[in-house]
Amino acid sequence: TTPKSNLYWVVASTPVAKAFTLDGMLAMNKFEDSPNKAVLLTLRGSYALSKRSLVYLSVSAIKNSGTLAAPVSSNPPGTPPLPGGSEQSVMAGIRHVF
Repeated sequence: TTPKSNLYWVVASTPVAKAFTLDGMLAMNKFEDSPNKAVLLTLRGSYALSKRSLVYLSVSAIKNSGTLAAPVSSNPPGTPPLPGGSEQSVMAGIRHVF
């Protein structure tokens, strides 16, 4: 049978300056009748270059419990952490809306 889990999260976003926004997310995925749990924390800063372009920097960390080995990001390349382990990531990029 497929294990059941409960996913909880809190997300916040606030403008810090005219062109800069700070976002954050705290999420927890807890599996029923199991010690398996993952807690994810993400912080992101975005700076608007124009109405259609921005640059961003995102920092994330995940902590697994039990035998869970959830990765901090599903974007390749990368390998998941060891069961019960943790992982961190940093992503930077440019977003442009056409």
